[in-house]
Parts: sequence; structure tokens; C-alpha cells
Amino acid sequence: MKRRQVLAAFGALLSAGCLGAERPDSSGGVRTEGAVTNRTATPTATPEPTDTPTATPEPGPSEEEIEAGEEAISTVQSEFGAAVEAYTGDDDGELIEVSITNTEFDVRQVLLALDSVQRALVDAEEAAVTDDQTETVADLRVAEAFLTQSALVHSYFVECVDRLDATHDAFSEDLDEVESAESRFDATLERGSEGVSTLKNDIEADPIEVAEPFDDDTYDDTVSAFDSVRSVFEDASSGLDRMTQGIDELEQARDDEDDGDDDDAEDASDEARDLFDEAYDFFDDAADAAGDADADDLESLLEDLRDVADDRYSAADDLHDDVS
Repeated sequence: MKRRQVLAAFGALLSAGCLGAERPDSSGGVRTEGAVTNRTATPTATPEPTDTPTATPEPGPSEEEIEAGEEAISTVQSEFGAAVEAYTGDDDGELIEVSITNTEFDVRQVLLALDSVQRALVDAEEAAVTDDQTETVADLRVAEAFLTQSALVHSYFVECVDRLDATHDAFSEDLDEVESAESRFDATLERGSEGVSTLKNDIEADPIEVAEPFDDDTYDDTVSAFDSVRSVFEDASSGLDRMTQGIDELEQARDDEDDGDDDDAEDASDEARDLFDEAYDFFDDAADAAGDADADDLESLLEDLRDVADDRYSAADDLHDDVS
């Protein structure tokens, strides 16, 4: 009985939380609804404005530098005048006034004068300080290339006249001499023709007039004149080609006649006549064009070649009559 009373009392003490027992937290670590967590916002720092650096403009050329550039360009212009004078005999003469039969033309003197132009251009390129000066020097460089190429073409065409004259003289020799002289003429003509093509295709026209000795017609007039002379020599070359073929056929016809082969001789002499007739026409056309270009000495030489073709035609015609 007493034992039951003691147990009951002990149980009551436990229920009352006596004897140092602790109750667990009823929340179980779960956040209750409506609870507010207080946080402190961290303010964002506003960047301080900074000054943007301003580019400092470069100082322009001084008056002394501009004047030096103009003086260098003036020197180039003076050297151009000397080079044109070496070419034409007059510092303001036109290039087309110099005939390709002019024996006083000395391309070496022209190229020496152009060497001075080139040196002055190097100095001017270094001295140019404005856009206008730089552009002027660039145009003068083109004008220098034009004058150099023109001088070379002119020298080749002067040499062509000499080679053509030598070929004319060779007709009094044998066929080998004629062919050798013709080959030298054709080689010189090819170099001159390439020079004309360079002027037409590789050199601009507009910058030429910047050089004081030239004007806006210089380029077109010079290239046109060279083109006309080239056509004259090309016709002459075609005439020489027909002449050498005709001579070969005429010699064959004579050999056939000597061998008693009249039929073969007739055919060969007839072919020779046709070739000499074509040569005559080429030389005649070339002579007319040379006359139009006021190249009187060249015109006369081409007329002499035309006469040679006519004489050879007569020889072939006589042989043809003999064997027909």
C-alpha cells in the first residue's frame, strides 16, 4: 500500500517537471508563420565622376617647313625644264615636235637630265609637309616616268630608222644579209612598241600636266604620235617579211628553170610576184602615213623600199613569162 503511494507521488513529480527535467522546444526548429527576419541593407557606393582625357592635337607644319616644301617642288620643276630642253632643244618645246629622223636627238643627255629630276623628287618627297605638297610630288613622279618612257621610245624609233635603212642597203646583197638586217630591225621595233604600250597602259594621263613644261594635251598628243609611228614601222616590217619570202620564191623559180622544171618555175615565180606585190602595198601605205606624220626622211626611205619591191616584182614577172 505504501509502495503504491510512493510510486504515485514520484509520477506526479515527473509530470510537474520536477527533478530538473527539461521539455523539448515545441517548435522543432521550424519557423513559425508570420515571423520576420530583420536585415540591414548595404548601401551601393556611387562612383566619383572622372574627367575624360582630351587628345592634344598635333601641331601643324610651321611656315618655314611649308616654305621649304614649296622650294623643293620648285626645284623639281626647274629640273623638268632642263630635261625637256635636253629632249626638244627648248625648255617649253613639245615632245612631238622632235622628229624620229632627227639625228641630233641624244637619249643619253635626256636620261642624265632626268636623273637630276629623280634626285630632286626624292628631296621634295622628304620636304613635303602638306597634303597638297604630297599630292603634287606624287603627280610629278608620274610625269617623270612619262618623260623617261617617252625618251626611250623615241630613241628606239630613231634606231628603227637606221635599221630600216640598213635593211634597204642589204637588198643589194644576198638573202642572208637581208634576213639578218630585218631581224635587227624587228627586234628594235619590238622594244619601241612595248614602250608605247607601257605609256598607254601603265602611266596615267591626268598627273602629267602638273609638270610645268607640259599641258593637258601633252600626254594624248605624244602617245598618239608614237602610236602612228609604230603603225608605220609595223607596215614596213610586214613589207620586209613579204620581200624576204618573195626573194626566196624567186630564187627557187630560177633554180627550177635551170633544172628544166618550167612548171615548178612558173608556180614559184607566180608566188614571188604576189609576195612582192603585197610588199609594195605595205611600203606604199607606210610611206603615206610617214608623210602625214611629217617624217619626210622616213617617207623617202619607205618609197625607196617600195621601188625595190617593184623592181623585184618585175624580175619575177619576167621569169614567169619565160617559163609559161
